Amino acid sequence: MESAKSDSLDMTAAIIPLPAYHHNAKNWFLQVESIFSLLRITSQRARFANVMQKLPSDMMDEISDVLSDLREHEPYDHLKEAILKRTGRSEEDMIQEILRNVTRGDKTPSQLLRYMRNQLGKHNVSEKVLRGLWLEHLPKSVAQIIAPMTRATPLDDLAESADLVFAQFDHSINAVHAPDIAKHERYEPSKTERALADLQRQIREIQISLRPRTKKSTPSRRRRTPSRERQSDQGVCWFHRTFGDGARNCKPPCTHPSARGNE
Repeated sequence: MESAKSDSLDMTAAIIPLPAYHHNAKNWFLQVESIFSLLRITSQRARFANVMQKLPSDMMDEISDVLSDLREHEPYDHLKEAILKRTGRSEEDMIQEILRNVTRGDKTPSQLLRYMRNQLGKHNVSEKVLRGLWLEHLPKSVAQIIAPMTRATPLDDLAESADLVFAQFDHSINAVHAPDIAKHERYEPSKTERALADLQRQIREIQISLRPRTKKSTPSRRRRTPSRERQSDQGVCWFHRTFGDGARNCKPPCTHPSARGNE
């Protein structure tokens, strides 16, 4: 008799004002269940009815197969479990979403690390994961210099070392995200970039300096032939130099083999 009375009380209080459903299902159920507890609504059927009258049509479509096969004695628990399973995101997905819009701006590496930790809030993130995400947001020049230290050095100590390196570079360079670039700040190349550009310039100069030498080597060989020809033509008259064996005239002295025959 008391059980029936309790169930009747639950059903009487079943349709109560609840917050509108939103797509962070986990937080929504926390809100709803706090109201259930305050109003002492413990019946599975009463809780189920409350949740059902707040679900939007797209969610009803998503769980239609579950609704047709609910556990008879635990309809609310079954419904809640299905909604959380199908709409819930992994911890990694939530972390990626939180940090997606993080911008470095003019923050030092240690300030950036503290900012990222504040953004994560209560989400539990391993130091390894946080380290990787933090390094991705650092200026490339800084990340490359501290790379040998990243594994063995505690993250907070690594951030302090990164601050020292960061101080050697202009704070406005190597921005990682588009919002920073959109500020149209005057870009100044880093020391590493300047050294690389200088090295590339030297390589180009060496390549250019080698090209004329390569081109001149072939003509120098070709010029030997006229030299030899001049040596072999010494003593030969103009007629024989020009017409060879077919020359009809000869101007002595001439050393051409047919010179005597033409005399």
